[in-house]
Amino acid sequence: MTISILREGQLEPFDVTLVREVIEVKSVRQKDLGDGIYYVRIASFQERTAKTWSAHWSRRRRTGPTP
Repeated sequence: MTISILREGQLEPFDVTLVREVIEVKSVRQKDLGDGIYYVRIASFQERTAKTWSAHWSRRRRTGPTP
């Protein structure tokens, strides 16, 4: 998409091309705090949040608590 911008003090507008990008936001973050405490933060609910949470939980169950 191209837009034309006219700024105060300029005689002619100029074109700027905008490019759409996909921005991936980590919706699930986790941290092992030790002593059997596992911190999980769900920042936003997105299409893949449940899958991401499930993967983190499965990995946690396989590795067990940090000694």
